[in-house]
Amino acid sequence: MRVSRNVRTMINQDGGILLDIEQDRMISLNLVGSRIWQKLTTNLSHEEIAEEISAEFSIPIDQARDDVKEFVAELCRNNLVTIGS
Repeated sequence: MRVSRNVRTMINQDGGILLDIEQDRMISLNLVGSRIWQKLTTNLSHEEIAEEISAEFSIPIDQARDDVKEFVAELCRNNLVTIGS
């Protein structure tokens, strides 16, 4: 996965913001979204991210997998990341 070079990120203890400077839009992230984003940028696999999210937030692994899958799909739809590049 590759993050678009047009994305700027601000993460804090409450969540985060992704700023797409090319499309002039801002996307707010909740705490789980910001954690997934941070883990995606460290090149962990989606399964590794789901396992860490499951443990960190005490949620079932299936829910964490679904959250990661949906989040990555949304990032792709918004051209914030590309898969396989």
